[in-house]
Amino acid sequence: MFDNLLRRIKLLFGVGTVRKVEQDTIVVDFTEGELEKSIEFAQGYGLQVTPLADAKAVAIFNSGDRAQGIVIKVVDRRFTPRQQKPGEVSIYDYLGQFVALSSDGIEINSIKGIKFTSVEGVTFNQTITSDGNVRSNGGANTLNTHTHPDPQGGKTSAGSG
Repeated sequence: MFDNLLRRIKLLFGVGTVRKVEQDTIVVDFTEGELEKSIEFAQGYGLQVTPLADAKAVAIFNSGDRAQGIVIKVVDRRFTPRQQKPGEVSIYDYLGQFVALSSDGIEINSIKGIKFTSVEGVTFNQTITSDGNVRSNGGANTLNTHTHPDPQGGKTSAGSG
């Protein structure tokens, strides 16, 4: 009886390797020969995570029953930022994109661009600094090179081109 209880306690938790992700479940290989299919992946409200294969998954099992498991955490150290200081927070992906909340401010880094969509517009309450050209109206107008009507007739050019 004691041996059975000890075995169940050992089976309460599992750490394994993610093999593939399905809708709300993950296929995890916990030990050699033990391939769990369709283990539910518990995620917090407001944040959706789709882990890559070979990430590590932590699961708990009801009463040590390996047929009743739920993944509670997935970690992928291959892509974890290493430069953070204590107390800092970041959201990151495998491409190196991130949003970092640090003691130096908020930094957003994207390799594909950043898109803001808002029904009511976007308001910036401070100076906007750009190292590149600023475009508006679908790219038709730029701050670096554009024209204005000249009060004396014709148009005047602004910017350096």
